[in-house]
Amino acid sequence: MYAHRIAWQLTHGTIPKGLNVLHRCDVPRCVNPAHLFLGTQRDNAADMMAKKRHPGMPPSPTIKLTPDQVRAIRKDPRTHGVIASDYDLQRLSVWKIKHRLTWRQIPD
Repeated sequence: MYAHRIAWQLTHGTIPKGLNVLHRCDVPRCVNPAHLFLGTQRDNAADMMAKKRHPGMPPSPTIKLTPDQVRAIRKDPRTHGVIASDYDLQRLSVWKIKHRLTWRQIPD
């Protein structure tokens, strides 16, 4: 069972069948009961669209990379630290790109 579901149950009781525990803060690892609410999968999708987190939405102005740069990072054999320095990123960001934890929507 996921930690946020346990946090909900410890604070509010059982989760009714057919409902999910959703995050107001959009941080999947968050277990703060004040950030959690119940909703259906449809509610979750509507929340995602309202917050413009859908993969088909235009990229946020804070995003530093283009799809071509993401592809180049994936293919780059250099160390994560060197790549991160070249793109003004954190090493962890490079690792996440290479392991497809971020930018999954960009094909090779």
